[in-house]
This record gives sequence, C-alpha cells and structure tokens, in this order.
Amino acid sequence: MPSPLPPTCPACQPPEPAVPARKGGKAAFRHALHKALRATWHLLKIALPVGLAVRILDLAGWLTPMERLLGPCMRWFGLPAEAGIVWFSSMATSIYGGLAAFGTLAAQMDLDVAQATVLATIILFAHSLPVEAGVAREAGVRLPFTLAWRIGGGMLAGWLLTLVYRLHPWPALHEKIVMDTAAIAKTGLTD
Repeated sequence: MPSPLPPTCPACQPPEPAVPARKGGKAAFRHALHKALRATWHLLKIALPVGLAVRILDLAGWLTPMERLLGPCMRWFGLPAEAGIVWFSSMATSIYGGLAAFGTLAAQMDLDVAQATVLATIILFAHSLPVEAGVAREAGVRLPFTLAWRIGGGMLAGWLLTLVYRLHPWPALHEKIVMDTAAIAKTGLTD
C-alpha cells in the first residue's frame, strides 16, 4: 500500500532498516560501509569548499577587511579577529564549515583552552542559519526572532562564559592549544 505522505518529505518517510534483514555479516558490513561513505561525502562537500574559500580569501588579502569588521565583536569574547571568520563560516554553512575555517586559520589565532571553548559555544548556538531559519519558518517562527534567538543567545552565552573564565582563572583553561602545523600543512590549505 503506498504511503499517503508526499514523497518529497524525507522526514515523513519510514526509516530505512539499520541493517538489511536476514543477511549475514558481509551484507551488514557493506551496508555500514555504504552509510559511512555517504556521511563522509556529505561532510567533505561542506568542509573542502569552505576551507578552500577561506584559504583563497586569505591569499587574496580579503580576510583582513572581514577581520576588521568582525574583530570588535570577537574582542567582546576575548577572541582574536580571525575567530569572527570561523563563526561567520559556521553561521553561513554548518559546524563543519566552521571547523574547516578553523583548521585553515588555527595557526594564526593562538587560542587557549578557554578561548576555544567560548568559540565552540557561540558556534553551537548559531550555526547553519540558512537551514535552521528555514526549518523554524516552516514551524511558524519568524526569521527575526530565529536570528535574534540563535545569534543573541550565542553571544550572551559566549560573553557569560568569558566572564566566568576571567573571574575564575583556572590554570588549565589558559594553556595554549598546540596545533600540529605539520599535519595541517600536509592538507595544502596553509602556507
């Protein structure tokens, strides 16, 4: 019997079985491998173009104006101006896009554990805004409210976390993050 739901609504379709029914270990392995490769391809479709775009913008000298624009906001959180590009990439694409931008700019940022935690917090609040705003709109939430809630909530949480870290200077939070620049250089995304 055909489903009464429209075929264009993936969320409305019945889930596919986790493992093919009544098949041996080889079929289950192939099924899992197929799903893993599909997920990897999905992530690469986001991360590679964003990392490449940030690198091209960096080489062209266009990151400096973006850093000047976003820098004052990032200083509010005790972050370097480059962190604004990472956050903007996350808001425009996804968390993975932000990670790609972070990987490209990490050596320039020289973050400590507290700063990385604040950056991760604001990214978790406000990421994938075009997609998330569309989902919220379908649920009846207006765009200005969605953006204010996500971006404003991220900024408030980041600011409060920054205050907590400044008031209680735990030594472990202020250790610098050591980036494996040799491994990053092998990706070809940095100098």
